[in-house]
Amino acid sequence: MKLSNLSFTYQDGDEVILKDISLSFPNNGLVSLCGPSGSGKTTLLNIIADLIEPSEGEIENTEDVTYCTSEDLNINILSVLDNLALFSKNTEKIQEYLTLFKLDKLKKKTVKELSKGEQIRVTIIRTLLSDSKVLLFDEPSANLDEKTGELVFSILQKEAESRLIIIASHDINLAKKYSDEIYSLENCKLKLISKRERAFTNKNISQSDNSTSYRLLLKYA
Repeated sequence: MKLSNLSFTYQDGDEVILKDISLSFPNNGLVSLCGPSGSGKTTLLNIIADLIEPSEGEIENTEDVTYCTSEDLNINILSVLDNLALFSKNTEKIQEYLTLFKLDKLKKKTVKELSKGEQIRVTIIRTLLSDSKVLLFDEPSANLDEKTGELVFSILQKEAESRLIIIASHDINLAKKYSDEIYSLENCKLKLISKRERAFTNKNISQSDNSTSYRLLLKYA
């Protein structure tokens, strides 16, 4: 996926959100977009997801994108399991994610019976059930405690071995720990903070496998 000279300005032209952003994303890996609230992180995700058009510039290869917004779009009167079944018939995969996200004991409860953090995890699972090669997440650790935030990022890091995952996040500490690339959005510009390469001997490395090696290219700011 490639962004070329992207800019975004509100229709009245008074507020510039993004200015002349160019970036080529890798085919796989975890990429975090960090920055203060209102810096344009969500706007950039919305452009990548083709929900809004940039004022200038273009974006290539966005036909296979699934977007997990910060809004809860689950059907509250349905159970967790029934919500997930709407997005995949692969019951084995659904069960695997429920276990990973520690929701297995809650799968028969309706979504409205869950806490906000539990609802967020259901929404994240829905997105991961997609076959898309590019997944977008807007603040996936919001409203989660520290331990659950770590859990979510660690799972997304594992998923990013085989596809591209782009996250908008305010949590720079989680981003530093789990991301392959981190960009800062400030003053309408995108700045590379860090980048590392992951070398995999096997695409399906288990979580206990230590054969993943890292080469730090740029130190964290």
